[in-house]
Amino acid sequence: MGFSVGGQRDLASRIATNANMTAINEVCGPVEINGPFLIMANNGTPTPVGATMTLEMSVDGGTTWVIPQDRAGNNLLVNVAPPINRIIEFPSHEDGLLFRLRLTAITSGQVVARLSSGGRA
Repeated sequence: MGFSVGGQRDLASRIATNANMTAINEVCGPVEINGPFLIMANNGTPTPVGATMTLEMSVDGGTTWVIPQDRAGNNLLVNVAPPINRIIEFPSHEDGLLFRLRLTAITSGQVVARLSSGGRA
């Protein structure tokens, strides 16, 4: 389901969160996601940043956070340095999954992060 914008295509509903992070353990999110989603961090930022980020998932409303894995058991995103521009194909069959990005290390600069979902897959 989307909405009309005059003279443009229909825009699908989006769930998104943004964050400017400068300290270890700051987070972007959480966002409820059920299907493919987009992770971006420091895209188009000319200043280099010394940082790493990890994707986390909660199945209990945000009480406990784990690192999500794909069907083969590989972690989806762990200690990855920006810039990041990645679509995660996560075919979830469970409602209520929360995702967030955690800043796991930073030595300089600022991480500008975005986590968004295009809706159900």
